[in-house]
Amino acid sequence: MLEWSLNSYLSDVVGLTCDESQPFTSLDTQGVSNYAFRFKSKRGKEFIIRLKGTSSEDELQSVLASYWKEQWVAQQLHEQVPVPEIPEAGIGILPEFSNGKRYAFVIQQLLPFQNAYGEQCERKRKHLLHQLGQIASVVNSTPVSGFGSEFLSSDACFSYTNYRAYAESKMLELRFEELLPYASLNTQQFKQYMKFIEPLFSIAEEPTLYHADFANNWGNILTDERGNVQAVIDWEMCGGGPAGIIELGSMLYVYIRDGVKPELLEKEFGIFLHGYGISPSEYKESYEEHVHQFIAFQALLKLHRYMDMEKAGHLEGAPWRIAFRDRVRRLVTRIGVIGRAYLEDCPY
Repeated sequence: MLEWSLNSYLSDVVGLTCDESQPFTSLDTQGVSNYAFRFKSKRGKEFIIRLKGTSSEDELQSVLASYWKEQWVAQQLHEQVPVPEIPEAGIGILPEFSNGKRYAFVIQQLLPFQNAYGEQCERKRKHLLHQLGQIASVVNSTPVSGFGSEFLSSDACFSYTNYRAYAESKMLELRFEELLPYASLNTQQFKQYMKFIEPLFSIAEEPTLYHADFANNWGNILTDERGNVQAVIDWEMCGGGPAGIIELGSMLYVYIRDGVKPELLEKEFGIFLHGYGISPSEYKESYEEHVHQFIAFQALLKLHRYMDMEKAGHLEGAPWRIAFRDRVRRLVTRIGVIGRAYLEDCPY
């Protein structure tokens, strides 16, 4: 039913006539989607279409905004960073189905490459990390309007006027009366925690673009057989802000969450920084303090999310999530108890 509607809609509205000899092929979902299909046009070009179905008008508009953001990113980074192209008419809404749901969709070119999860040998890892540092540097040098990750497609900007406004909006979502005991922090320790991260909120940098989910999530990197990056995908988490701090902090946060050994963390982060164009001394002088503050801020937000997941029973049968939760909780507790010295003693 869904595939039939797609074929009719793509032909009539989007102008992509599908090759009926090669029908839609279901794929694993990617980014914001319930469904993903691969198809070929009669002109021989291959595409992916991702769809998200909902009966909520607010959620539908939110999904569309996410898709518009991806298209806008592709336009901004054209010829600078490899990003899959989204055709001009490649975003829209399918007519309502009998189940009461409407489906937002995005169409993007299919790139014939695999994600980089298989790049495990040391030589290829070094090569890839260096490339990712170079790509991150370009992305983080791209000027944008506004802060945060919520994209206003009508104005082509992000929704907050400064980083403090964005950060404070995230803090307002936290239920501290539940979070503090969950993190084993008392009121005084939490005040110390907030005193540590407070300078992050006052950063006065002009906003630039960040991705925040590719430096060590190699499912969002497509490479050729030689390990050369051919595309960066899934810009769902991207936004505007002090991008270098957010990109580097996001990378280090995931290393900590995943329990990466300190010597490997130090080595791989050093390779990434070299590609980014930052020397160890420049990182220490100009980035490290705010990166540490961002890691602490991120850990607080993520621990709240794990708390909610546990209450909803979503950690059951997911030992990797439990391990992530435990490491993040330990990080938050130690920052609250020990203070900034805990992160300063880390190897990066």
